[in-house]
Amino acid sequence: MATYKEIKGVTVQTLDEDPVINVGAWSSGGAMNTAREGHGAAGTQDAALAFTGSSPPQTVNNEQYNGTSWTELANVNTGRYGIGSATSGTTTAALGWGGLEPSPSTKTESWNGSAWSEVSDLNDEKYYLGGIGTQTAALAFGGARGGDPEPILDESETWNGSSWTEGNNLNTGRKYISGTGSSTAGLAIGGTEPSTSAKVESYNGTSWTETTDINTARYGGASSSGPYTSSVFFGGSTGSLTGVTENWDGTSWTEVADMAAARTTLGGNGTSTAALAHGGQSPVVTTTEEFSFPPPTAAILTEGQIFLSAGTTLKGFGKAAGIPAATWASGGSLNTARGGLSASQRGTQSANIFFGGLEPSQSTKTESYNGTAFTEVNDLPAGRSYMAGGAGTSTAALAIGGEPGRQSNVYSWGGTSWSEVNELNTAKSLMGGGGTSTSGFSVGGQNPSVPTVYVQHEAWDGTSWTETTETNQGRYGNGAVGTGSPSILTTGGQHPGDTNISKTEVWNGSSWTEVNDLNEGRKYMAICGNATQALVSGGNDGSNTANTESWNGTSWTEVNNLATATAYWGSAGSATGAMAAGGYAPSITATGTEWTADAALSTVTVS
Repeated sequence: MATYKEIKGVTVQTLDEDPVINVGAWSSGGAMNTAREGHGAAGTQDAALAFTGSSPPQTVNNEQYNGTSWTELANVNTGRYGIGSATSGTTTAALGWGGLEPSPSTKTESWNGSAWSEVSDLNDEKYYLGGIGTQTAALAFGGARGGDPEPILDESETWNGSSWTEGNNLNTGRKYISGTGSSTAGLAIGGTEPSTSAKVESYNGTSWTETTDINTARYGGASSSGPYTSSVFFGGSTGSLTGVTENWDGTSWTEVADMAAARTTLGGNGTSTAALAHGGQSPVVTTTEEFSFPPPTAAILTEGQIFLSAGTTLKGFGKAAGIPAATWASGGSLNTARGGLSASQRGTQSANIFFGGLEPSQSTKTESYNGTAFTEVNDLPAGRSYMAGGAGTSTAALAIGGEPGRQSNVYSWGGTSWSEVNELNTAKSLMGGGGTSTSGFSVGGQNPSVPTVYVQHEAWDGTSWTETTETNQGRYGNGAVGTGSPSILTTGGQHPGDTNISKTEVWNGSSWTEVNDLNEGRKYMAICGNATQALVSGGNDGSNTANTESWNGTSWTEVNNLATATAYWGSAGSATGAMAAGGYAPSITATGTEWTADAALSTVTVS
């Protein structure tokens, strides 16, 4: 038997204490003295200002945070909300402008550490606008102006320490817009135009350029102060309040830990590794949260790491340990809504194909997913639904049997088009299927014209189908995963005498063995993974269910539910990273959703 060193080339490390996960996290901070939203912000995580805003009504209150608690300071001269502010300002040098008094305002006020003074006005009245920069070099952009209908602005103005000058316009006007960076290198993020926007534009001191969108479109979010190449954007509203936090590395946005309290029109400042969120509407709150990453000196966990903790306990770090905490989030939607479709089960979360289904007529459509969006590719030779799809990947897959009329036809996907290959021995639909395009299988299914509920198991060797050992439980509408012979798992389904089957069976290459049942019997669910680590989601247990269960090779565990109960849909990927789309929820849908397990630290059991 090979040793760990022979396999990995290194011995197992012995560590005095566990390394930490290099991800951001929010923690509670001291509550503000005055609840508010739409207020100005400046400073760092442990030395910040929050001023004006709506309590409601609008307030003149000005507070300073010291990393623990808020202290009231001298008030602003004019109470306003929906203002812009120089978020890179400090507790002794800050600037705020515009807003609603409640009428639209052009006023600008400057803070010197002890008092606020009115300085030169904006050129135009505006509110719920963006702001970045410092007390002596700031940028105001976007927002709205009073009127019926209310104009949404693309204007920007620059501040040189004494006056405002009109600058080049945004490419897309937005209100409830956020910003980060400086007056010569900044970002304008999200907002409404009037629909909720994911747009991000960068500013180089002269003009605006569209850059990478945020992952979750929203308005009223807040950002750390910068710099331009490293920031976090958090909170806001998608139509409902959100605590989503995204990290910007100068090129792309990555979702990190959500805030504990979802809210919009909040204040934000600090850096990407030490940010501060305060106030906001949820309704209007005093809540403060602090965002942090582990310090640069911390020992960081890496995916796949295994070590002895304190010299005694063997621990590992990986995604499989994080499955119970995994969550569903929105993915790309199909171009054509349909139910009863199939997917390349052994594809990945970001590279797979979905094919066939009902539109409500039989569909020939095939769509390829790249992790962001679906693209229509070459059609199936004939419209099919309720196939045993799943065998293969985005470049080599099988479409097996199905409707109408219970088919025996099998089509092979070569990466660009479908071709017909040898047929099943028995025509059927609603069976489980999986494996690869050269080592596939189908399990169960039905052909009511016989009538039969099949215990049949057929194996594909790349050329022909062979009937092999039958399952213990006849079923249709079941799910199945595996690599083909000798490793297959089938679960769930329906039988005339047992409408919602929970029984699970595994194939070892020669026989089927009953193992632990699903927690919730169901049929017509999505399934992906393999015989030792699988994921079942949705389905029907008399009505559509949102329940998700994870298989660890021994038992099923209920994990986080789907946002929407869905049945008759397809999925691809693994138990730690899956993509599911289409189906009935209860109406026919094109919606896609992604399942992602975070890496987690766990104790490794040695037997």
